[in-house]
Amino acid sequence: TCCQATGELYSAEADGRVWVWEPASSSAEEVVYRSRQIGGHGSAVLCMVWDETLNALITGCEDHSVRIWGQGTITREADASLKTADGTPASSLCIPSALTEHKERVSALACAVPKDSGKHFAISGGWDGFICCWNTQQPGLVWKVEGAHDSHILDIAYSPETNEFAVCTAGESEVHVWHLEKHKSVRLLAGHDGEVTQIKWNEVNKEWVTSSHDHTIKTWAIDGVALQSIETEGDIPAMCIDLETGFIVAAGNDHSLRLYDMSGPFTSSYKIGVGHEDGVIAIVHLKKYGHYITTSWDKSIRVWNARLPDDLDDGPQAPIVPRLKPSTAAAAAADDRPGTALPPPDSPSTSTLSPTSARSTKGKVFSTN
Repeated sequence: TCCQATGELYSAEADGRVWVWEPASSSAEEVVYRSRQIGGHGSAVLCMVWDETLNALITGCEDHSVRIWGQGTITREADASLKTADGTPASSLCIPSALTEHKERVSALACAVPKDSGKHFAISGGWDGFICCWNTQQPGLVWKVEGAHDSHILDIAYSPETNEFAVCTAGESEVHVWHLEKHKSVRLLAGHDGEVTQIKWNEVNKEWVTSSHDHTIKTWAIDGVALQSIETEGDIPAMCIDLETGFIVAAGNDHSLRLYDMSGPFTSSYKIGVGHEDGVIAIVHLKKYGHYITTSWDKSIRVWNARLPDDLDDGPQAPIVPRLKPSTAAAAAADDRPGTALPPPDSPSTSTLSPTSARSTKGKVFSTN
């Protein structure tokens, strides 16, 4: 996930460590990212979201916990298995207190900020089928529905337009839309022929977007009416919404990035990027610099220029930054940790990104200091 205001990126590893990738330089010419470890869970982090207005990172974990990084929740915990970038023990790391209402791993999160309310919530879902609503300003449980769903929850998305959130679950071809204040499902998004794997809210077009094992992406009106459908080349392991255009940015089975335009009477898709060597796990649009950020099972974070259909005459692009990696000190401290996801040693320790106020494929490709 990322902070749109500062351009910071956040990532987590299977061993529970949480990293922030900070722009060390933010001039008009370039942005250089450097990483530091800010803490960790005791086990794998499975999902995370950033509350843009509260400036808080929220994480869900395999140990059944939700943690809110900031807003008075920071405590100090000693854990010999966690180290900072310079090798010091985790007693000097800030680790938020765990919120523990789930009985199984937490697999989905969404921020919920009702319009003009001044309130901030997080919605979590887990393998237990529970849905929990958390106060993120004064961390604690607001409400919980046990057995809200019969199977584990795959994804959650929130719509500030209607103060509703949508939930997709394992094995289900329908999406349940819940009202935040009513604590219940109020409608279904029904029309897929296979399991719905992802649900997103498109703030630009004011509509829901779903992907499914039936190899389609569909859009839905607020009232649940199906709008558009487009066939995909296989499953969609990750997708996000372009915050400027409302286009859908999705990863394919071939590890490429594709752009889907479903805003008008006709639908179209374009292959916009190739470069990952394994499946893409997540995509975010960093509007501040005009970039798409992807993470993958190939143990890399890659950066791409956001693109419009008019920019595609030259075909799919390579990532403008092939890999981001922890700083040299961080890599040395992490090198002895089992399960650490690090790029190959010949990757550069400092990567240079080019802000793109004009959304094009032009820009500096990547450099090292």
